[in-house]
Amino acid sequence: MKKILQFLPVWIWLAGCSAGDEKPGYLLSEEKMKAVISDMLIANELYVQNKTEIDSLKINPVYSVLEKHGIDSTAFYGSMSYYLQHPGVFSEIYKQVEQEFKKKMDSLDRKHRMERPKNVPSGDNNKENQGKRLPLGGLIK
Repeated sequence: MKKILQFLPVWIWLAGCSAGDEKPGYLLSEEKMKAVISDMLIANELYVQNKTEIDSLKINPVYSVLEKHGIDSTAFYGSMSYYLQHPGVFSEIYKQVEQEFKKKMDSLDRKHRMERPKNVPSGDNNKENQGKRLPLGGLIK
């Protein structure tokens, strides 16, 4: 009996490792997670900038994003839990989200430069602030 109890922690540890590799049925695909996380970051930034208005409308930005993508909170949070237990996969998803935001920001910057009249100062005269952007939700740099 003592020998069985000695191996119990090892068996539990091994069972936990192998169970984590199985993909649950509700798991959102990496592409879907990328789209949802991207929209969550945008919703978070909009909320931070317009907190009073959004609160007065009684809108929950998280559930609005989930509704947009046609998923329920259980699938989203379960998928987040799975991907956070697989940091390599989650890191790759997040890197792709960051790359897409960088492309969008660069595109907006180019468009803004093209539309700005030449005789209007850009507001970037302060060398300290040149090239800096506000990170979205404190997560995107």
